[in-house]
Formats: sequence, structure tokens, C-alpha cells
Amino acid sequence: MNVDLEYDIIFAQQQKKGRYIRNSWHAQLKKNAAEEEDELLLLGQAKSIYISRNRNHCFSSDTSRDYNSLAIQENVNFLSSSPDPVDLQLLENDLITDENSETLLDEDCDNDDNFSAVQSHEDLSSYIDSNTQLQENSPVLHQFTSISTKSWCVELLKLLRKANVCKSHSNHFISLFQSILPVPNNFPSTFDEILSLLNIEDLFIKRSVCLVCKIDLRYNDKRCSRCQTMDEKLKADIYDIDLENVLNNMLKRLSSDIEKYKERIKNNINDHETHDLPFGQLYRDLLEKYHLENIISILLHVDGISLTRSTRLKMWLFSGSLVELPPLLRYRRYNMLLLSIWVGCTEPEPHIWLKSIVPKINYIKTQGDCPALRLILNFIGHGGYFCCWYCYLQGEHVHNKRQYKYEERVILRDSMTYLQESKLAYKNNVNVFGHLGVTVLEPIMDISLPDSIIADYLHICLLGHAKAIIRNLYESMKPFERIELDEKLNEQPFPHYFNRKMRKVANFAYVKGNEIKNILFYGLLPLFQLYLPMEKLSHIALYVCFIRLLHGDAIFGHETCTIADKLFCEYYRDHDDYYKGLQNLVLHLHLHLTTIYKNHGALSNIGCFGQEDLIGKIGTNHHGTRYFGELITFYYNIDFAVHNESSISPNVFDKPYDLVPDLFHQYNYVHGELCDCEMPHECFHIYRRFMINRQVYHSLIYNKRNRSVSYFIQFFSKQNHPRFGTIEFFFVLKNKNKFYACINEHLVKEKYSDYFNRSKYFDVLKKPLDVFFFVLENYPSKRTFICTDSVTKHCIVFQMENFKLVTPISAYNEHD
Repeated sequence: MNVDLEYDIIFAQQQKKGRYIRNSWHAQLKKNAAEEEDELLLLGQAKSIYISRNRNHCFSSDTSRDYNSLAIQENVNFLSSSPDPVDLQLLENDLITDENSETLLDEDCDNDDNFSAVQSHEDLSSYIDSNTQLQENSPVLHQFTSISTKSWCVELLKLLRKANVCKSHSNHFISLFQSILPVPNNFPSTFDEILSLLNIEDLFIKRSVCLVCKIDLRYNDKRCSRCQTMDEKLKADIYDIDLENVLNNMLKRLSSDIEKYKERIKNNINDHETHDLPFGQLYRDLLEKYHLENIISILLHVDGISLTRSTRLKMWLFSGSLVELPPLLRYRRYNMLLLSIWVGCTEPEPHIWLKSIVPKINYIKTQGDCPALRLILNFIGHGGYFCCWYCYLQGEHVHNKRQYKYEERVILRDSMTYLQESKLAYKNNVNVFGHLGVTVLEPIMDISLPDSIIADYLHICLLGHAKAIIRNLYESMKPFERIELDEKLNEQPFPHYFNRKMRKVANFAYVKGNEIKNILFYGLLPLFQLYLPMEKLSHIALYVCFIRLLHGDAIFGHETCTIADKLFCEYYRDHDDYYKGLQNLVLHLHLHLTTIYKNHGALSNIGCFGQEDLIGKIGTNHHGTRYFGELITFYYNIDFAVHNESSISPNVFDKPYDLVPDLFHQYNYVHGELCDCEMPHECFHIYRRFMINRQVYHSLIYNKRNRSVSYFIQFFSKQNHPRFGTIEFFFVLKNKNKFYACINEHLVKEKYSDYFNRSKYFDVLKKPLDVFFFVLENYPSKRTFICTDSVTKHCIVFQMENFKLVTPISAYNEHD
């Protein structure tokens, strides 16, 4: 054989072997780099971890740098003399370790060989534990990553639901992701496979009923076996939830928050909250009755919503909220308990709809708007005689409307006669003082009817009476006055967290409850006083003060209900002098709001805003024009599973935001006035924003506030007198370990009640008006420094001609 040919073959084999070794080495480098990048991405979701390695010997930065360069040089020399693939792999690991050793060494290390991790968030450990558990129970997505298939699918599912992507488009996205992943991989190929992988179960039991025969249809039957009807409008679909499963998961997830709040309830600690449900009289009675048991009570909600515009198809929702949750958590969507859904073209019949779910419920109370309560209580509607659930006021028919005139004394219904009359109506199938039969809720009530009925102020007050009188006042004004008023309503600034402000009355066809609340509570008196006669303005002031007294804290202590009752009695008695045809049921129900306040708490804690948010979200949780019930429950199953993660509510502390180092020389005199230390640069720091009692306050040096006014505040002096002003800036004195606010104070010019001193309602209005509204000087008169814990509330400021009219926020904890 040719010797040259043999040498060429040997040389080619050596070249091939060398290329193989180099390619393998570079491939391994890329794989290691990809794994490190994936780990960093995974940990990046959990914020940041600062890791320090403590060794027996400490190195200075220069020494460690020399050490690294020496190690790298030695490894490079080793590389040139030892091309074995295994040795190359070991060498690469050494290189990576040594290159990162400078960042791992701690300058203040001690003689400890262990690693220590410092968490930037309290929930970091729980996050890492959950991700570790997912990775242990699930294979990785593909061989070039350390991300588990389950964790990736959970994040993808959250994204798809947040973007409201339908099932078919979700499958397209999944196919697209599948096409760019390495093969083989463990990524599911369809949306259903993702749900199966994550063990998302069906939480609902569906049954269909014939509305003609009042019987349940067999599974998947479209024709009633008795009447043979196939009309879809004569059929309703009912979806009952697996109550035990859902309630157990929800209680497990919220257990820490419930236990903390129950401890406050037990000790009657209600410092920073408004008069909440568990501090009402009926709940205290319930605690005393079951003092040996660890009770969980449910506030029940019933309401309906249209699903389409082209048909009469509606969805009715039967849901509940946990009373033992703090108000800020109680009305969040995924903290509310969805119990049953009715989808049909007619109003539900409670005995058919709720016959399966009601026996599973232990402790409930009832709440809803007037039509829903009439339905669930088996009571006559608001157009009939004796339609009030609390008293025996008959009403009278005036100009084709049922009107309920003011009466000095009304006879209240009690629990014994309420039950007897409902049973008599059921037995004889007749109307007995408004009763049409026994309510389906009767077997499960711990607090007897009618005491457990909560008439919701969102519907009877905001969307009911308040909306009607605002439109009535608006229509009584001249055309140019209406235009002026609408402009002022539209331009009025509010604090930054108001998602809705005030709507023009001309656009009241689309008004929301929150917009009416803002007009009624804050804007009605300051803006309408320019256009209304004194007596009419004084009369409406009675109603404004009445609602605000019952909406928030017990400002006057035990006298709060008494003062509110006097205000409304004056308003109700003279109502016919100013408005015609508006003395309907919703006005009469206001008469019982003071009793509801005593028994159940402030209106801000028992409103239906959370229920309206839930039913609105669920009602739009579908795509297409068919199979509404199936799609709504399908997506709810996914949302419940995705949000059913154990979490601990973080402890929120008062703290500053947005440090401003550039203003030190401009305000360094402040440090000289309040602190005698000799290190002002280290002691004195200025901030733009501050969080106080979970609320963020702005200052005048905060340039991103736009039109919002979150810098005008109410604070109290040492004599407990209310004072007002704008926050110029926040600052901290580290030497004293205290936070301060620099306030440009506006002095009180006069009492707002003086404007009403000629009114016949002056005596009853004086006390509440001077608590809710303040007349201030137009310009600040002095600068003062206060501790941040003296700040109590944001204020809404109305700029009048010669003064500022200011009113503090009513309550913070209501669902917006």
C-alpha cells in the first residue's frame, strides 16, 4: 500500500477526531449556558436572590482577580496538552466556577463554609418550593432546558386566560409553540392535553329542566319525555358547583387571612376598618350562640344579567362571600364562592333552581337587589301591596304608580309572624301580606328572616333613588346651567385611585353606580348649590348626610344611627313637597337602612359592587353565540384552578417612595429646625410619595400625578381638631427614626353649615354637615411639619370663587 496514502488516511482520521472533540466541547458549552440562562429566567420571576459564599480564607478584590487569572491561565495550558473530551468537560466546569468566584466571594466573609441566601420578598421561599415541587413531579420541557413542563403550562394558561383567547385559537398558539421546540419534547400538543396534565377538573354538575313540566330532563335529552317540547326557550340549564371541593380549596388558600381576621373579631378590634359585618349586632349574637364552634359564615348574593342583545337569554348567579375575610379581600373575584348558575330565557324558579345546592350550605345570609330578593324570598314584587320585607306598609296606587307615603309609625315584621305567614301563603296558595310561599332558603338559615335580609344600597340608593333625584334636579335647571354643571362634573379632579369619577348628567343613560356615588357623596352639594334654591338644596343635603353617615365609620359613636334616622325622617316626610311620583319602594327601604347598619355594619362593607364585578366577568366569559353555559363553566374551571394557589398576604408597612437627592440644598434648613445632628447628608432624605395605612399619598414635587389630586389631605392636631393642607414633600430623619410630611396648611375660613343657617332644616343638618364639608382659605397660610401617622384621609377639593370647599373620602375599603 502507498505509504503516503496511509499517512494521509491517518492524518484525516486525526483531523476528524479533533473536529469531533472540538464540536462536542462547544455543544456542551452551549448546553450549559442554556441551562444557566433557563435557571436565571426561572429565578427572575421570583425577583432576586443575593448569594454569598463564605470560605475559610478571605480575598481582597485584587487578590481574587489575580487568583482567577492564574487559574484560567493554568487551565488554558492544560487544554493545549490534554485534548480528551472528558477532561475538557471537567475543565469547562472549573472555568465557569472560577470565573464566577469573584461574584460569589463576600467581602465580609467569616469562617463558615456554607452558602447563605437573602430573600428580597417574603413569599420567595414558597414560590421556589412550589416550582421545585412542579419540577420534581413533572419532566422538563425538553432536553436543553431545566424548566418543567407543568410550570411552563401553568404560565401559558395564565397568559391565555388573561388575554381571553378562545379554545380554538389557543390550540393554534400551542401548535405554533410546538413547531419551534426541539424534538423530542414533552410539551402537550392540544389545549385539552394541557388541562389533563394540570389535573383541572370539572367543578360543575349540569342538569336541564323543562319549564313547562317543571321536571329534570335526562342526560343530553333535547325533548321533554312528558310534554315532548323541543323549544330551547322552554328549557333552562342549571350548573351546580361541587361545593365541598371548592369550599375546602378556598378555605385552605385563605386560611391565614381568615384566622388573623377572626382573632380581631374575637377581640373586637376594629381600629382601621369601617363598621364591618362581623362587628354588627347580629353577627355578635351568632358568635355568642356558637361560641364553642369555629364557624364560617357566608353572605349570599343573587342577581341576573343578560347574555345576548338579540335574545332574552339571561344568566342568574347564586354566589356567596366569606364574612370572616377582611373587607379588602372579601369581594375579590376569586375569593367569592360561586354556588349555582341558571341559564335560560325566563326568570328562574328558586325551588327548581336551588333544590340541589341549598342542602349543602351551612351558614348563609341573603343579599341582593329588589327583583332578585323578591324572587329568592318568594315575595310579591315592588309593584304590589305589602311588598316591603321589613314592615307592613301597604302603599297606595297614585297615577298608575305604587307610592309609599311617609308614616310616623310603621309596624315591623318579626321572625315568628314572617314564618307563619309564608307557610300560610304556601298552604292556601294565596298572597298573605306579600308572602307568596315559603322561601327555598328557610331550612338553612341560622339568622331568621327578615333580620338576615340585607337590602343593597347599590340598587336601592345609587342606581335607584339617587339617580332619579339627580336627573330630576338636572331637568329643573336652565339649559345653560346644565351645560355649566356637566363641564364641572367632567373636569373635577379626584385622587389617583378613583377608577371612575363623575359622569355628565346628560350621559346618565350609561352611568355606573360608582359615578353616582361620587356625585352623591362629594359633588352634589358643592356643585348644585350654585343653581338650586336654599330650601331645595337643604332638603337634598339631608339625604346626602344620611347616606354618608351609614356608609363609613361611626363618626358620632352610638349616636350615629339616631342622627341618621332623624335626617331621613325629615327628608322622607317633606319629600312630596319637592318631588312628584318618586315615593316608591326604593325610597321606603331607606327607612330600614339604620337597622341594617346596626345589625350588619356599614354600607361600604355590604354593597353589591363585588357581586356585580363577579357576574359581569363570568357573564362575558364565553366566545361565540352558542353553548353559553358550557363555555362559562369551562373557563371558570380553568380560572379557579389557576388562581387556587396558596399565598400569604404580605405585611404592608408605611414607607416612602421615590427618593429625591437633588433637593437637599433647597430644603436643608428643615433638618436644622428638627434635628441637631452634624451629619445632615446621611440623616435627611426627601421623597415624592408615601404609603400610609395601605394608601399612597402624592406630594407637590411628584411630577407624574397628571390631573389627580392625591396631595390634599386631612390630618388632626393634638387637640383632635381636623386640619387640611397640601403635601409639599415627604422626608425622613434617620437620626430620629421618624418620617415627616411638609404641609402647606389651609386654615378653616368658616363652617359650611353657616350657608344653611336660614333653612328650616338647619338644626338637624348642622352637626353632620360640619363633619363632612369644610370651607377653607383659598391660599395656604403657613407651613408645618407633621409625622406621617397623623395623616388620615385624602380630600376632594372643589375650587369655589373665594374659597375651597373640601370633603374627606368616605371609605377606602369598598370595591371600586
